Amino acid sequence: MDSLRTDSHGLDSFRLRTLAIISMLIDHIAAVLMEPGMPGYIFLRSVGRLAFPIFCFLIVEGLVHTRSVWKYMARLAIFAVISEIPFDLATKGRVIEFAEGQNVFITLLLGLAAITAVHMGAPLLLKKLGAKEALCGNVWMRTLVASPAILLCGWLAEKLSTDYGYAGVVFICVLYIFRDNRAAALVAMSIANVLCLCVHYRLADGSGIFYRELAVCLYRTPQLWACLAALPLGFYNGQQGTKKYRNWFYCFYPAHLLLLGLIDILIN
Repeated sequence: MDSLRTDSHGLDSFRLRTLAIISMLIDHIAAVLMEPGMPGYIFLRSVGRLAFPIFCFLIVEGLVHTRSVWKYMARLAIFAVISEIPFDLATKGRVIEFAEGQNVFITLLLGLAAITAVHMGAPLLLKKLGAKEALCGNVWMRTLVASPAILLCGWLAEKLSTDYGYAGVVFICVLYIFRDNRAAALVAMSIANVLCLCVHYRLADGSGIFYRELAVCLYRTPQLWACLAALPLGFYNGQQGTKKYRNWFYCFYPAHLLLLGLIDILIN
């Protein structure tokens, strides 16, 4: 199941992005308008876990196919700024609040910066150091050379309290590293998802109870279901699909958060 395979069947980038948008909307409706104990809350949040891995996958494909990575980064940065007030309004009930977390565009931007260091920066550095062509093209060597940049991006994601934090950067890097083997990429992403969950809960619970009840803790968290994103991603056909609504997808994120935030204010 090679990620470079293209055919007329399966799901193109447009359809994957549409699926992720729908999943994200379901997730945010529950997160903003429902209380954790309400019936259906966990189910809706679990359905919403499909969105982020798909967006991470599309970030990797975007880097590989874009004509200008700098314009790509600029577009993410612009929408990160546009989305911050709607994000704060929907998640915190305030117009602006930097201390409690930042929107997912910042996470995606940091992830893109990390894999750009692997994809473009590391080969240039290796060539300047006189490395052979085969070594410059080796993804593991490029990842090792770019590891300081990857760590920096992960640290910034945590420091800025971005949506998904360092785990978002890890997802994007893993999907990039294994890009030439789709099956390996999806398995690695699922493993990374579980490992990041383990780290998160271990840090949150210093008593060690998490490890004694590992299966129960994983079962109870919606994030575990992000692994199911491997199913639609496995049907990706390598094609972009229509570009007509590309900017609409970017605009949907702040627009739906603004709408949900206003509805929440009216209800409460």
